[in-house]
Amino acid sequence: MDTTTITPEAQQRRRRLAEQVYRQVHERIASGELDPARKLTETGLATLLGVSRTPVREALVRLRREGLLDLPAGPGARVSLGLDDLAEIMEIRLLVEPYIAARAASVSGAQGAARLQQTLDREVHALPLRSVREFAMANHDFRVCLFALAGNGRLAETASRYDSQLQFLRRLTLSGRPNRERVVAGHREIVAAVAAGDAQRAEAAMRALLLSARDAAAQHLQTRRRARHKE
Repeated sequence: MDTTTITPEAQQRRRRLAEQVYRQVHERIASGELDPARKLTETGLATLLGVSRTPVREALVRLRREGLLDLPAGPGARVSLGLDDLAEIMEIRLLVEPYIAARAASVSGAQGAARLQQTLDREVHALPLRSVREFAMANHDFRVCLFALAGNGRLAETASRYDSQLQFLRRLTLSGRPNRERVVAGHREIVAAVAAGDAQRAEAAMRALLLSARDAAAQHLQTRRRARHKE
């Protein structure tokens, strides 16, 4: 009988490693370094990141739960998105996220607004950088923080799932400086509304930002589809 036990320190190291792997895979998909047209396998990712398959497996499960990856029956994962997918995802986000912003403004208080401001500061810092990677991750963390501030874990999980499905496409639209500036302006308005405890203002700001994001994403997908038809 195996009586080996895992110490709390070992468990903590395992959790840290799983988190690091999750963020690396997430970041590489968002930055375009991992091609969504190809399968992502546990073995391939483990080799790429220099880790065992266990934390990679945990990261892929988490990414699947969030909706960023579509895992088939086999060992690989793939990412796919079309105009119909975008329309469905954005319909859900427009129903959920404005409410989350309003709820965050109602319940999070000054401390919550300060946490949100910290992620906004990272976005502002990354705004002029040539690479979109740092901005994309700060942008992701802003939304994660906002969802958490609403104080409803299941609501946050639902929002995160559908939000993450657009992460790769979001990275492509954020490659343009004007789109990044619109995001920062929208997030500034949301932070101000949360700080003021103004739920109606926060809801309106989030809705406006989502509509802008939807239009930018649809334009990109249409441009890509026209380019494919010309090939």
